[in-house]
Amino acid sequence: MFAVGHLAIGYLVAKTLEKLLQTEIDLPMVMMLSIIMDIDLLVPQLQHRGLTHSLIIIGLASIPLFFLKGKSIFPYLLALAQHSFIGDFLTGDGVSAFWPLSSKFYGLGVKMMSLTNVFAEGSSFLAAFTLMLLSKDIITMFNAKKTSLLLIFPLGTVFPVVVGQLAVPIALLIPHYFLFILFSGVLMIWIKNAVV
Repeated sequence: MFAVGHLAIGYLVAKTLEKLLQTEIDLPMVMMLSIIMDIDLLVPQLQHRGLTHSLIIIGLASIPLFFLKGKSIFPYLLALAQHSFIGDFLTGDGVSAFWPLSSKFYGLGVKMMSLTNVFAEGSSFLAAFTLMLLSKDIITMFNAKKTSLLLIFPLGTVFPVVVGQLAVPIALLIPHYFLFILFSGVLMIWIKNAVV
């Protein structure tokens, strides 16, 4: 799955749990957790969708999350887990969910450039965008706080699309550009407030 799908689905699951658990989510943290598993793309020796996409990493990540968020951990944990078990399970070669016990990849094998994936990511983005507007989360994102700096990670995942280094289906270009502008704007406000 491309960045847009991971970010949209991560937001949607976290926002759903926010309502169910009557808690308040930290939007920059949710966005970062939705995409952080793709850090393996920056490490030459790591196989993409291997170690970083496994249950053991999700389990290990839950430890600091629990200390940071306590009982409110579930929106964050599911934002993290959806990356492997919804997004990447659906598309491509799947994920090595049981690493290090098994290096076998599990998934449905939907091609990333397929209409099925474009529809899944596009509709997820439209649902997330609509919810962000209705809940005023877009405005909330611009309220600079310490965790706003975490948006550097999701910004880094949409940047290659914006500069033409990563090809995505045409229908997913506008969502990638929108997220690039959103994250850049929030980070610029954070930098401005940090300097002043």
